[in-house]
Amino acid sequence: IVTFWNTMNFIRKYSNIKNRYYFVQGFETDFYAHGNIGKILANQTYCTFFSLNYITISKWCQNWLKENFEKDAAYAPNGLDIELFQPRKRSFNEKIRILVEGNSKEYYKNVDESFQIVDRLPPEKFEIWYMSYLGKPKPWYRVDKILINIPHDEVAEIYRQCHILLKS
Repeated sequence: IVTFWNTMNFIRKYSNIKNRYYFVQGFETDFYAHGNIGKILANQTYCTFFSLNYITISKWCQNWLKENFEKDAAYAPNGLDIELFQPRKRSFNEKIRILVEGNSKEYYKNVDESFQIVDRLPPEKFEIWYMSYLGKPKPWYRVDKILINIPHDEVAEIYRQCHILLKS
C-alpha cells in the first residue's frame, strides 16, 4: 500500500508485488502552490497503466477518481476510536484554549493560515497550543505551549484539555 504521489515510484520499481494499492487521501495536486512541479507530477499519478487498486477515505474523492480517471476506488470510512476520543463538557469561564495541529513545513496543511487566524484573537482571552509530528513552530507563531511528536495514545488527553481544535 502506498500513499501520496511520490511513493508511486516504489510500487512501479518492484514487479514482484502481487497486490498493489494506492491510498488516495485527497486531491494531491492541491497540496502544492501554483507553478510547483509537484502539481503536475501528482496529477500524473492517477494515469497509471499497471494493475493498481485504489482506496480512499472520502466519497467525493471516490467520485472524482471515477469521473476524471475512470478509477474504481474502494471506500474505507475515516473515523475516530470513540473509546479513546470521548466528548467532554468544557467551561468557557477561563481562557479558551485553541489547539492548532499540523505540520508547519507542509504547504497544503495551511498551518500558517491557522496561525494568521489565531493571531487576531486577544491573548488575554485565548491560549494557543501547537501540536505537530514533524514541523516546529515558525518564529512568528504566537504559541503558549508547543507539543512536538506526541505519542498517539496521549493525543486524546491533549484534545480533552482544549476547547477548540483547529486542524486545517
